[in-house]
Amino acid sequence: MSVTAEDFDAHLEAQLAVEEGNRSLLYDDATGETFIKGMTLQGNLTVGDGINVMTGFDAEELAWIESHRIDKARALLAPYAWFSTQDEVRQVAVADLAYNLGVRGLMGWPKFLADMTAKDYASAVAEIRSNTKWVGEVHPARASRIEGMILTGQWPADIPVGSSTT
Repeated sequence: MSVTAEDFDAHLEAQLAVEEGNRSLLYDDATGETFIKGMTLQGNLTVGDGINVMTGFDAEELAWIESHRIDKARALLAPYAWFSTQDEVRQVAVADLAYNLGVRGLMGWPKFLADMTAKDYASAVAEIRSNTKWVGEVHPARASRIEGMILTGQWPADIPVGSSTT
């Protein structure tokens, strides 16, 4: 007797949910503990319904995750005037910040958000530059690129999009 792909998927998904659980944070599958930076990993770094992230991801999975997170960030940012009233270039720059920091992390930059609301781009850029920890984590080139986008409202020349850089 042949099982349809839909039945196969439904049964395996239900079975994995019971056997593995569904956890949104990374955990050590040997201990079941949520993995926190600095911990010693005893098993495999795992997430969701037992997805072993140490086996890697194929290009399609990575593209889907990136696209999903971009869509999610855009939807979360859209209601805020400090985002929605900006031109497209500045929206992309702010979304880049949110992609890296998380929207919640971006909310931890109230002076930056106030500067964006006021369209005081020089002050907004100064606020980014003053966060030396963040600049160091993302590297000065990325920080400078985002700063330039916010300051000028122009697309960065070093990022090719399609067949054009504009």
